[in-house]
Amino acid sequence: MKNELSCMLTGCLDPTMQAQGIYKLNEETVRYGLTLSSEAALRVVQSHRQTLRETKRLEFGGKTAEKIVDAFKDSSYIHQHNYEATLCQLVETFYYYKNETKDQIGDDRLIEIMRDRFENTCHGSLELLHHKAMDQIVTEQNRGIDHNDTEEVNIERY
Repeated sequence: MKNELSCMLTGCLDPTMQAQGIYKLNEETVRYGLTLSSEAALRVVQSHRQTLRETKRLEFGGKTAEKIVDAFKDSSYIHQHNYEATLCQLVETFYYYKNETKDQIGDDRLIEIMRDRFENTCHGSLELLHHKAMDQIVTEQNRGIDHNDTEEVNIERY
C-alpha cells in the first residue's frame, strides 16, 4: 500500500529519466552560465519528488522542474553557486502555491508570476517570494482577481 501511495504521489516516473530531462537543459542554460551535473540534476528530481510527497500532490509527466529551469534560466539573480538549491526552492514554492490557490492558477501562469515576482519584486530573494510576494496572489485570488490572464498583476514592493 505504501509503495502504491508513493507511486501515485510521484506519478511513477523514473527519477533517472527525469534527471536526464533536466540535465539535457544544460544545452540551453550553459549560455547563462548555469549547468547541473547529472548528480545535481538527480538531487533536483529527488527534492521535487519529496516536495510532491510533502504537499500530497500528483504530477503526471514530471515536467514542472524542467519548466521552472526554462523560465528562470536567464534570471539575473541565479548563479552557478546557487543554481541547484534555488531550483529546489522554486519547485517547493510552486507546489506550495498550487495548494494555496487550490489549483485555480494554471501551471505555466503560476511559474510566470513566480518569475516576475522573483525578478521584479523580490530581487532574487526566495524568502520574500515564498513568504510575501506569492501570499499576495492568494489574497488577490480570494478577492476574486483572476491571475490566469496574461495581463500584469498588481505588484507591491517589499
